[in-house]
Amino acid sequence: MRREFLKKLSQRPELSESIILIEGNASAFDLGRTFTSAFLSGSFDHFLDDKERISSLLNINRHIKPKGKLIFDVFLGLMKDSALSPAGIEKMDNREYRRFVGKKLPSDDKQETHLVFEIYESGKLIKQIEERSLVGIIDRKKVHRLLSETGFEVKQEFNNYDLTKYQEGDSLLIVEAAKMH
Repeated sequence: MRREFLKKLSQRPELSESIILIEGNASAFDLGRTFTSAFLSGSFDHFLDDKERISSLLNINRHIKPKGKLIFDVFLGLMKDSALSPAGIEKMDNREYRRFVGKKLPSDDKQETHLVFEIYESGKLIKQIEERSLVGIIDRKKVHRLLSETGFEVKQEFNNYDLTKYQEGDSLLIVEAAKMH
């Protein structure tokens, strides 16, 4: 992901001074400075338990200026075994990008996610990437509690990237939180 991001960023040099990519663990990095906002996309799910969530949120809080924002997405619900199935197709020029997702529940608080990405050119498969990862299962109430315990206040919630307001039962939660002090 980092390599792909850097490749895309190289096509937009005007953004390179505004974006800092940090390689490392969310609970342990130290940049020696603070920022007005922090964004976690597809990361919060990978904090596997409350200890890791709290230590990561406290460390992120340490790097955010007073009243600064933390924005992240987390998948809620839909926590059940499911076979690998189509999860999206994007077409650009003569290429087609396909995504497949499957899930297994090895325990009550963890889920193994199986992702397959395929790239087709002129109808022919040219690349396939397969990834398995473990994610922590969490609910909205616990997200709110952990944010409060680590010095954040929830300001807004959405259920998709078009910024539709979150409603109880939605599977995707996008949180905009502010640092309290």
